[in-house]
Amino acid sequence: MAREHSAELGPEPLAVYTQRGLEAALRLPSGGDADAREIRLYHRQGAEFVVDGHAGRPIRAMGESDVTVRNGGRITVDESATVRAENSTVDCVGGYVMMVGGSARVSGGTVSAFNPVRPLICTGGKTYGWGTFTAVVSGGTFHSRENGTVHASGQAVVVATDGTVRANGGTVYAWGPASVYIVAGTVHGHEEARIDATGHGVTGAGAGDSRATVVGRGCWIKAGGTAHVTALAGSTVIATDSATVDADETCTVYTVGGDVRVLNTVPTPVAIAGMESVKFPR
Repeated sequence: MAREHSAELGPEPLAVYTQRGLEAALRLPSGGDADAREIRLYHRQGAEFVVDGHAGRPIRAMGESDVTVRNGGRITVDESATVRAENSTVDCVGGYVMMVGGSARVSGGTVSAFNPVRPLICTGGKTYGWGTFTAVVSGGTFHSRENGTVHASGQAVVVATDGTVRANGGTVYAWGPASVYIVAGTVHGHEEARIDATGHGVTGAGAGDSRATVVGRGCWIKAGGTAHVTALAGSTVIATDSATVDADETCTVYTVGGDVRVLNTVPTPVAIAGMESVKFPR
């Protein structure tokens, strides 16, 4: 049976329930299929595990296990496991991870990352970025805090209260002092967020030719390309190229050349074509 399992599904995993069992599993002879046997950590009667610097045989936290990973350890987090990781590598498909430094791939579960040293790769789940970080988000929900930079695309949802978001797709919710550069997708700006929908500051397909949708409430917005802006609640809009702006009576709209259409706006927008002094605030 073991050979059939190995041939069809890979080596049968090792189930571990105590720290002593983990240490024994890590001492198993290497070579052949032994290197590929995954060690699965399960919680039982308050047991806690410590993975210290091990980067060899794959380790997966499962069940309701409580695990600390440090000194370059590597672990996959699944089910309802809780993991604290220090300067280690985490692959999160479920459970909850609190990490400092290190790196992570997130496809499920929840990760709270402080100062990761490598870009966070997020395709699903929920991730919180703290301190200084870079994140590449194509799916799931990412909450950006402090000084991070988020590159969003695909089905990403980004909630930013600080830092910088560069979006070529997805949906962004931003509050000041966050800055958003968007070429495609939708951004909802609030409370002094700074939104640049000219298509510049974003890499990838379509960069430089914005087709984004912007809804701003009390924001600074600069729009170009064929972006469409709905400005509300005292927003300030600088419109260029072929951008379209709908603004309520509380907003200020500036048109800087191009084929700009300003709709349903009171008072009349101010034309300032050629005035280079009008710049998007940084």
